[in-house]
Amino acid sequence: PTGAMNVQRWLHTATLLNTGQVLITGGLNSATQTALNSAELYDPVSGAFTPLGITLNVARAAHTATLVSTGQVLIVGGYDPASGIISYAELYDPRGVFYNLGYTNTPRMHHTAIVLQNGQVLIAGGETDLIPSGAYNTAETYNPATFQFTALPATMTTVREGHSATLLNNGQVLLAGGDLPGTGSLSSAEIYDPSAASFTAISASMTTPRVSQIATLLNNGKILIAGGSTDSAGNNVALSSAETYD
Repeated sequence: PTGAMNVQRWLHTATLLNTGQVLITGGLNSATQTALNSAELYDPVSGAFTPLGITLNVARAAHTATLVSTGQVLIVGGYDPASGIISYAELYDPRGVFYNLGYTNTPRMHHTAIVLQNGQVLIAGGETDLIPSGAYNTAETYNPATFQFTALPATMTTVREGHSATLLNNGQVLLAGGDLPGTGSLSSAEIYDPSAASFTAISASMTTPRVSQIATLLNNGKILIAGGSTDSAGNNVALSSAETYD
């Protein structure tokens, strides 16, 4: 056991900073089911969580918080039960401020955001609404040098939310699984190639349809895909199975 957070939260984010501390942002208050705009820092030396003296510009849960090359943290999307899915983005600077970045091209939740080898961030997929009734096949990039979001002309081969995105050693990104609301969890996967700005479907499918799984790059270059859940007669069933992608 280590120190306790100052605020009860779930569907929050945890991002390792270059200082070695961990930034915790947003999430839902389980008692009131309201989105949080609070943030705190975990210090692994003291084992303590310290509230930030500042708050997010927008309360949010189920968002992404991605460390970029500048040492700042890009915070994108998510939702607030009171107002819906969020298109507003912001940037945390460890000097102690959340900067307003304006709006992404598309409001998203349960999307992925991953840093590419060129330093830009690929933001892909996600749910279209809170019901949910659909998912996106669109993607966009964030450039930390210009603070700009740019919509990609190419779309993913499959609409998906709750999928995984993993940077491969060759600079490409594996996007796997996820869910299509109203249809169920997916076993399909695709590759994003930054050099061509294109998405290409993989002919082979995962051994099991999965959503909210983890996908981790191993030292041998393979990807470990583990857990998640899969639809069974309209109910999400948690998985203990795992598989690897070569």
